[in-house]
Amino acid sequence: LDPNQWRWGLAFLMQCTTAAFERNVEELVQLGRYSHESLKELVDRTGIEYDRLERGILHFFSSQADFDNGAAGAEIMRRHGVDRRVLGRDEVLKVEPALATFGHRVFGG
Repeated sequence: LDPNQWRWGLAFLMQCTTAAFERNVEELVQLGRYSHESLKELVDRTGIEYDRLERGILHFFSSQADFDNGAAGAEIMRRHGVDRRVLGRDEVLKVEPALATFGHRVFGG
């Protein structure tokens, strides 16, 4: 087997710890904030116009297990200062009515 593949595999496994996960979440949060602020500055500086909405991102889940994992992930993000709310099925469908025909498969978001 290729030694580079073994090195990559070991490096990957070293990221599969709770400490690494928390660190990586924090870095993703920082990157997301930087990206959002950079976009706002670019829009202010250039005056570019487009159909931009700042209502957040809706994640929805089609199984109870996925919903439970998503709720746990939302808690982790909240610990890092991200406004993440867990919504029940009816709340998700109210936020995004276009999901109504799929609604029977939505467990929440």
